[in-house]
Amino acid sequence: MNKRALNSKIKEIQELYLFDEKPWIIGYSGGKDSTCVLQLIYLAIKNLPPEKRHKKIWTICGDTLVEIPTVVERIDTTLDKLNKAAKEDEIPLSGLKVYPEVNKSFFVNLIGRGYPSPTRTFRWCTERLKIDPATEFIKNKVSGHGEVIVILGARKSESMSRAQTMKNHKIKNVVKTKEKDLQNRLLRRHTTLAAAFVYAPIEDWKLNDVWTFLTSFESPWGDSNSELVMLYQKAGGDECPLVIDTSTPSCGNSRFGCWVCTVVEQDKSIKGFIENGESWLKPMAEFRDMIAKMREQRKKHRVYDESRIGNYGAFKMSSRKLILKELFKVEKDMFEEYGQRLIRTEELLAIQKEWQRKGEKKDAVKKCWNSVYQLKTEAPVQDIDEDMVLAEQCKKFDVPFSMVNNMLIDEKDLSKYARRRNIFTRLKSHLETELKDSIAVP
Repeated sequence: MNKRALNSKIKEIQELYLFDEKPWIIGYSGGKDSTCVLQLIYLAIKNLPPEKRHKKIWTICGDTLVEIPTVVERIDTTLDKLNKAAKEDEIPLSGLKVYPEVNKSFFVNLIGRGYPSPTRTFRWCTERLKIDPATEFIKNKVSGHGEVIVILGARKSESMSRAQTMKNHKIKNVVKTKEKDLQNRLLRRHTTLAAAFVYAPIEDWKLNDVWTFLTSFESPWGDSNSELVMLYQKAGGDECPLVIDTSTPSCGNSRFGCWVCTVVEQDKSIKGFIENGESWLKPMAEFRDMIAKMREQRKKHRVYDESRIGNYGAFKMSSRKLILKELFKVEKDMFEEYGQRLIRTEELLAIQKEWQRKGEKKDAVKKCWNSVYQLKTEAPVQDIDEDMVLAEQCKKFDVPFSMVNNMLIDEKDLSKYARRRNIFTRLKSHLETELKDSIAVP
């Protein structure tokens, strides 16, 4: 990476930025490639006259809520510094996080619904934790601006499949206009969103180019690139990219990302952190190994289902409770020592709702909590005994209790969202189910 090549790349970024009114969305994961891209963009826009910095740039980081805490801490620090510096430098750039919906979170699916921990063939986590939050943000900006450009740290040299995917989605147009020529050279189409384009500034860079840039130049917002190098040295892995569609490689292959990742046989990144002094992560690694082992102990921990290939489906309720208790044990020790929480109250509420659908009592999650913390009163989920009143009213008006109870669970579940999508569809499904059950079959 020489000075001439760097100046050429800065000029290319500026040319694309000035060309149209499409706002930019930068995918940032905290790793080397996305950090490199973000710093290039920042430098390019900072070197433009203030009056030409005409359109907004969002930097989004997908937080799955199960990221390795060491990485989360660095990302949070970086975003704070980035936002402060952008304001001082009068650059229309802001960094923020996007999160999965509560009902799509890892623990709600694993413990609440009993999904077996992910594998290479059943990788249910990627879409729910990564693709959906990023896609929702992009769609929101598309609706407000018509079209957007998504900027990623993708490189062709990462793998043959990555290079082929990038080639397949290049924009092809025989019309020789300045606009089409720029699009042909720099952009490719988003695989699922028609109004979104993808720009990969370092697609032709090699790994050495990335590290040369990061070690030769200081972060323009005052971050420490040397700390990033040390993070990689500790983890011994690679970054987990912001995933925007199914063509983007998801994690697995020793990347630092989710600490609960069971897609890989052995999580070398968290092992690397532990071996390099982050011993406090050891209970988390043991929990991860436990849920991977339980997945394979099918007879002991999973429900037998003749209709499924392999005949075993979700975790049994007893196993879900065991997993939750073990998670509380890890969290209890970590919170007392480091103030670190591993599962949010909202997720515990969602888990309780899922368990209620399976006939569990309203205080089932609370009992798991109390068994670990040895408490009899305060807990993150309180059991409010409304069942008796509801049952009486249902009996009075000859309405099925189970149907109304499930409808109330859905209504409460969606009440925290500004846009309560699918609420009527979900309520209608309960009515239709009850209607089918009430019709006698001859």
